[in-house]
Amino acid sequence: MILPGSKRLAYWDGTTVVALIFTAIVTPYEIALLTPIDYDALWYLNTLVNVVFFMDMILAFFRAYTEPLNKGGRIVKDLRRIRWNYCKGWFSIDLVSIIPFKYVPGGEGLSILRVIRIVRLLKLLRVLKASAMYKRYEAQISLPHSVVALVKFVLLLVIMAHWMACAWVMTATLQASGRYTWIDNFVQLHGYCDSEDDCPSRHELLNNVDGLGKNRDVYSAALYWSVVTITSVGYGDITPTNPDEMLVCTAYLLFSSCLWAYIIGNATTIVSTGDPAAIAHHQTMDKLNSFMRDRNFPDALKTRLRTYHHNSRDIAKSAGYQQLIDNLSPDLKADVTVRNVAWLKMIYYFQNEALDREFLVTLSSSIVWLVFEPRETIKFQNNLHCVGKGVCSRNGHVKTQGCFWGEDFIMECDDLKDKSPAQTLTFCELLCLSRASFFDVLDFFPREATLVRHATVKMAVRRGILAEAEGRLEEQLKAHGGHIDFTRALLKQIRKDQSTGGSTQVFKKPKVTLQRMMKEYEVKMDTKLQRIENNMEAKLQKYSVEVQQAVEAKMVRGQELFDVVTAPSSAYFASIAHANSFLLFVDFSLFFAE
Repeated sequence: MILPGSKRLAYWDGTTVVALIFTAIVTPYEIALLTPIDYDALWYLNTLVNVVFFMDMILAFFRAYTEPLNKGGRIVKDLRRIRWNYCKGWFSIDLVSIIPFKYVPGGEGLSILRVIRIVRLLKLLRVLKASAMYKRYEAQISLPHSVVALVKFVLLLVIMAHWMACAWVMTATLQASGRYTWIDNFVQLHGYCDSEDDCPSRHELLNNVDGLGKNRDVYSAALYWSVVTITSVGYGDITPTNPDEMLVCTAYLLFSSCLWAYIIGNATTIVSTGDPAAIAHHQTMDKLNSFMRDRNFPDALKTRLRTYHHNSRDIAKSAGYQQLIDNLSPDLKADVTVRNVAWLKMIYYFQNEALDREFLVTLSSSIVWLVFEPRETIKFQNNLHCVGKGVCSRNGHVKTQGCFWGEDFIMECDDLKDKSPAQTLTFCELLCLSRASFFDVLDFFPREATLVRHATVKMAVRRGILAEAEGRLEEQLKAHGGHIDFTRALLKQIRKDQSTGGSTQVFKKPKVTLQRMMKEYEVKMDTKLQRIENNMEAKLQKYSVEVQQAVEAKMVRGQELFDVVTAPSSAYFASIAHANSFLLFVDFSLFFAE
């Protein structure tokens, strides 16, 4: 049993393709222009090709096939059905194409030989199998459809020109030897005659009699005629010379006109509609130019708008990609989406977590693409941003593709969020996820909602403590007149001297002044830290008793603690400046949040 998609089948199909190319090119030329000779190189090649097609015919009886979708689309592995399906389809064509008509008994007569030469053209039916093999591997071709279609049209044009050239030669060679044909006219017009009465016959010209062997010249003339006929250029020196050739030429003209119209029509359609995104972009630019011309925009603004639209043309592609993803099956849609939103897993509260694929798929539909021009400020919008393309900076850090910020949008209190703006350095494409959309999706996924809630508690505790500590420190510095932080006092004195132009003790005796300020700073800070530590121990004991009572009573809920964490009293924050009490507080917070 040979299954579709197996490696051995792929290797064998490659061998079959080579045999098909040989058949399409060599067989017509051989039948039309060459005299068959037994046991020469061409004979061995033909025999090898026949063996390949004979083996392919045998293997077809054991090759599983896929049913049409209207019949279920299943892979058929039943040998009876496989063989019956093959006999109804390709078997007759394969059988006729491998029959050696040359060795048919009773084929010695001239008329019989002419018939056999025509029947041997049935080998060209093998080329029809190329379409079936192409369908088997169509999904593995990553080239654009426009490129594949144009290649097919070029191959069709070349093959049909070659076949028509060989058929035009056979139109003359199959006629009676005494009849005047286009080959005889070609011989007279192109200098093959020694005199007007001494011209070689077409038999002598094609069969290398007396060392002529001009079959290549005859083929060149026939190919020239076929290309001129297909492209409807018009006839020149190669024309039909008798009524039979005129009839055949008329049939060729009708066929070639249909072929040429088919190729030109489809090629024009592909070229004009090959890139829908480019067409939409060009239409947008035309509308933009018309809009700016009607509104009399200045040239500088026109340039900025055109540059912006040229750099944001990929947004239309992204919209088309999203529509393409929406049309996929659920499993394929999940696989593609998980790959496209892999940056979400880099957020610290989603790292090392097995997120629900459906959660990522639903969340991806809420992500919006935005484009910013260089040196544009991206203000705080309470959204999650990720750089898709381009470079920007934020808080002194360079953000490139895959970098993100705004992950603190999960908190309720805006005062604890980092509201620093970002600055674009180049044209940037940003992926934006709003807070409202995020929590709308989160309502349907309890496990992910729990992860976000724990991260919210931790983030609120950390930032709340830091914010309160900074505020307390500023108050303490102001209460001491700014002398505790000797560096600030020094900078203040320097600024004062620079503004007044005077000279103070800081500049007269810098070393003595700095030493005195450092001693004051150390003494006062030691005293302050000792006082904070004493207050902390007393209040820690008090709060430990309260926490123990709350645990035993099981009356405290996670939401209540969250409110306490995000809006604590200033007295409590003053008591947790010590690291041990802070860690104990976080542990208690997580215990109640769970």
